[in-house]
Amino acid sequence: MADPSLRIVMDCVTFETVKITQSANHYKADKVYLFHRAVKEPYSDFLEKVEKELEKKGIEYQSIETEINNFSEIIKELMAAIEKERNEGNNVYVNVSAGSHVFCAAGLIACMMKGGTPFYAPTNEYTVKDEGIKDVYFEDGEPVGLTKEIKEPEEILCFDLPTPNERLVKGLDVWKKEKDKGGVMSSSNIIEKLSSDGLMVDIYEDDRKKVSQNATMKFRRNFLEKWIENGWIEKQERGKYEITENGKRILEVFR
Repeated sequence: MADPSLRIVMDCVTFETVKITQSANHYKADKVYLFHRAVKEPYSDFLEKVEKELEKKGIEYQSIETEINNFSEIIKELMAAIEKERNEGNNVYVNVSAGSHVFCAAGLIACMMKGGTPFYAPTNEYTVKDEGIKDVYFEDGEPVGLTKEIKEPEEILCFDLPTPNERLVKGLDVWKKEKDKGGVMSSSNIIEKLSSDGLMVDIYEDDRKKVSQNATMKFRRNFLEKWIENGWIEKQERGKYEITENGKRILEVFR
């Protein structure tokens, strides 16, 4: 029997620790990639803390010193790492809520191109309390923020990423609404709903009383199979279908 897929988490270490270690615990990581530029204190302190916490949990890690603020460099390394792990049959999760802003942008794009799963770890509690913000982010009584001065802005390389097929998204919305209200989920019923929304035509037999076999085949080929291929719905026990988390997000964003 083949070994089960490993769970790989990729992070960038700058000034965060728990966003990395607690996320690794959440995903039950078998291995964590730690991209960093921690060549001196205090940056190396954060890296050492993360490594020690992972060691305590028995989680393997690989520290990779690289230019985390160079988009071309970090996205190249990320894509190579994701591709390597995916080719070995492993599941890859990339933390886009910790590390440099450049890493987070590169991580999101690399996942889209190479099949990783980006995730965000929301903050529940900050180390700097509201009453301490002025001590950290103010200078001479004026709000400044973490950054005091910037270098010349650099534009990030963009890629053309196709949006989901609008017809498929609309069809999924019709399907989900019918399921949510407890409607009959037979192919014929869904086809009639799609037809009423202008998403299918010529669906009946000549006597106009029954959905044709041809229409059923078109529904399966042009809607149902594509929803499954896209990971928007999945087949459950007894032949029933359920919408996936990806399917729900698609509808939240594009409907």
